[in-house]
Amino acid sequence: MVNQLPATKQTKILYQLLEGNGMRSICRMEDVSWRTVEKLQTDAARVARRYHRRHVSDLDVESIQIDELWSFCYAKQHRLKKLNSHPDDAGDVWTWLALESDTKLILAYRVDDRTYHSCKRFIKDLEGRVNYDRDLEIFTDGNPTYPKAIKRYFGTKISYSQLVKVHKGDEVEIEDRQVYGKRRSNRSTTSYIERCNLTVRQATRRYARKTNGFSKTIENHRASFDLFVMYYNWIRTHETLGTVPAVAAGIADQPYSLERLVRRVDRLRRRGRERNRDRCQLAIK
Repeated sequence: MVNQLPATKQTKILYQLLEGNGMRSICRMEDVSWRTVEKLQTDAARVARRYHRRHVSDLDVESIQIDELWSFCYAKQHRLKKLNSHPDDAGDVWTWLALESDTKLILAYRVDDRTYHSCKRFIKDLEGRVNYDRDLEIFTDGNPTYPKAIKRYFGTKISYSQLVKVHKGDEVEIEDRQVYGKRRSNRSTTSYIERCNLTVRQATRRYARKTNGFSKTIENHRASFDLFVMYYNWIRTHETLGTVPAVAAGIADQPYSLERLVRRVDRLRRRGRERNRDRCQLAIK
């Protein structure tokens, strides 16, 4: 059982998950079952998701970069037709990501498909987490779902720009399009969010483009990203900042730790066992 593992071993397993190791390889290195690693990831992800929702809110921001990151679940989209059966959520999965340009803090994220409906829910979540005025600048790529969703929740008084890749023969040029609002600075770029995407692919095995460590269920895929966001925002030191993004953003006094996360996971499990015991006692009565 996971809850019988020493806290030091749970911490080690989480660290290996967050540094790009596959679940099967961790099972071999730590001599634990696959279910043990999966349960630990799921429980830690629940803690991470709640922590993000509670603490990443009411933030003063001036510049936001947004992008979406491709991955897949169970099988790549073009292979689904060749399979006799597959889960409903199999195929391409897109992770929507919003990054604060100065502190590199991940403000909001969503693991879903690439439709306007998903974009709208993602932008709505982002808008609810930040304080802004007309000086806010938002930069995205050329995804056509962004303008309508951003206009709906942020209005047109902010500055919104799209950086669109234009193919001219063998060359690719970046076209800077001011969608609406007035440009407040000369830093029109999505380089920070693109670099964050690279960090995701390097640190999370499930997001590697060519891998046999892909997710078999969408629940595990989402759990792995919940855990990554916690690690990126609160635990892992950002080399450029010299600290974690949460400290740079002023929402934490010091970095978090995996040991502290494991203690929260243990408390979560303990409360779950107590609730189950109370239900059993009521059923007996």
